[in-house]
Amino acid sequence: MRNKIIENFERGLITSLESQSIPSGSSSDSLNWITRGDKIELTRGYSVTGDETYATTKVTGVHQAYDVNGVETLFKKVGRKLYYYETTTDDWTEVGTDLFPEAATTDEAYFDNYASLAGNCMYFSSENSSIYQIMISNPDDYIDMVAESTRGCISVKYNRLFVWNLPNDKTSLRLSWVDASNYTTIADENVGTGDGTEKTFTDTLSFKAGATKAHCFAIEVTDTSETFKDNYDGTLTGDAGGVGTINYTTGAISVTFQVAPTNTQAITCDYQWEDPTDEGLADFSYEATRVAGTGLVIRQDAGGGDLMTIDIFNDYIYCFHKTKTWVVDLPAVDTGYTSVEFRERVGTASNRSSVPVGNGIYYIDDNDIEKPAIKFLTLDMVTGTAIPIVVSNNLDLTSYDFTATAGFKWGDYIGFSCKSSNSSVNDTIIIYDELYKAFSLHRKYANNYTIYNGYLIGGDSLSNGALNLFNGFTDGGNSIIQNQWTGNTSKLNLNQLKKVKRLMFEGYISSTQKINVYLQIDRGGFNEIGTIEGSGSYVDESNAVTLGSSAIGSEVVGGGSDLPGGYEAYYFQTEMRLSTDKFQDIQIKFIATDIGYCAISYYKFYDIRPKTYKLPNKYRE
Repeated sequence: MRNKIIENFERGLITSLESQSIPSGSSSDSLNWITRGDKIELTRGYSVTGDETYATTKVTGVHQAYDVNGVETLFKKVGRKLYYYETTTDDWTEVGTDLFPEAATTDEAYFDNYASLAGNCMYFSSENSSIYQIMISNPDDYIDMVAESTRGCISVKYNRLFVWNLPNDKTSLRLSWVDASNYTTIADENVGTGDGTEKTFTDTLSFKAGATKAHCFAIEVTDTSETFKDNYDGTLTGDAGGVGTINYTTGAISVTFQVAPTNTQAITCDYQWEDPTDEGLADFSYEATRVAGTGLVIRQDAGGGDLMTIDIFNDYIYCFHKTKTWVVDLPAVDTGYTSVEFRERVGTASNRSSVPVGNGIYYIDDNDIEKPAIKFLTLDMVTGTAIPIVVSNNLDLTSYDFTATAGFKWGDYIGFSCKSSNSSVNDTIIIYDELYKAFSLHRKYANNYTIYNGYLIGGDSLSNGALNLFNGFTDGGNSIIQNQWTGNTSKLNLNQLKKVKRLMFEGYISSTQKINVYLQIDRGGFNEIGTIEGSGSYVDESNAVTLGSSAIGSEVVGGGSDLPGGYEAYYFQTEMRLSTDKFQDIQIKFIATDIGYCAISYYKFYDIRPKTYKLPNKYRE
């Protein structure tokens, strides 16, 4: 008795070859299914983080920043507004009022974090705004660095700020000072006077009056009996049990002593302050004669188009223009640098289209409109030089638009968003699994990404929501209806006409899910042959796996879930009897139709019966 078992699914989606030329276990057409090596699995969905009713404008920037204790804060830009997410209320709070100027309403915003002795902060900018700073412990307040001549895309590297895509200079790379730790120390500033009764004292530190771009840190308050120390997270702790707060941006300070200070006792404060526009990350000044550690302009004007994105690999800075790539060697001592053309006709069309990893840089190269590609810039093992390698040979990407693409790394996944055919917004995420070297496609609407508390957050390309992607088992509360997994066109190892009596399946499914199964015989169109139901008698409810909500991992992952009935899926085995004409080729397709988890671990064509070596009837004259 002849059988054909498909139980390995390591190759993922292959669209660059005809369906009969791809191996068993790979997919010729899939959406919202993902390869796990030993199975294929319906992808997780998404949920909206917090309220999304503030505006109708799409999200043009999301970012995660963290304080000195590692507590993360999620930010998003919508129109002119910047919000941060309040976990306690599951809602968004605006930073200031219309922080971004009107000219920057539709700008993409770019963010990066910086931590130094002066505290944990976030810098952000856009093409038509300014450069701004937020001390993460005080997210309600910001400092406008008033950067009229230096603004755009930003990244913190080598203890300095890199800026490119300036409104009036699209081809250069600009660098701030290397942070010189130019701190000013203030001693014994009076913040109150005791009266023998009052325990709480509030004031505003005076540094801000003369340094509007500065923030304070290293706070110490005392009445000579109790001393408060700065925890660098916006709180002050007294050595006798008192508590206090400090706003590093505004200088607003409050302390409550355990015992009321005595009458006429001075309450004094020692602290330091820093102005980043003075020999810091917002100072781009330089002299005609090069001075190490000061601002720098690196020109790259040799016909490569706009500078789109930069990343560091192997201690070199790779600058991807639209049609050319440059490499900059900038030694740590900063006594000099070189900037040379690296590759002609190697470039990208988006400011977010590169993803650095430990051994290289993934990026979208759409210079050849006949063959756009996902490439990997890495070291050649023989020569030791960096070379770009195409990793997307399995995919035909010609129908996708990458002009607004954004990339991310999340676990073993490298992802790029893009526009599918006839879409005006990013509606597809291409996932590359570094472990299996396999691709999958997912219908998700996202413009930009960040990782927040381990979850992948995407800025919605249709509305103003921050989407928790590949999480949960619904798409915003609805079933993941845009899904299918189609296998290869197979002769079942018999290059002749044949019949099959049964089709057998094994996998896991939640009690609320259903999988419709389709077969196509000799390219005659798909017909439904049956349904695998999570409530079927063939589902073994005594044999369960526990599921988390996140797509990262294989079995037990993450926290809560919106899976009806809990966190479990159950093992099943079932079969479908077939009654078909004699055929030469056969192809299978799965579509999940309800809410919940499902995976196919194997499917088997059972009792294959060889017939004649004739052509199928439809092809005979």
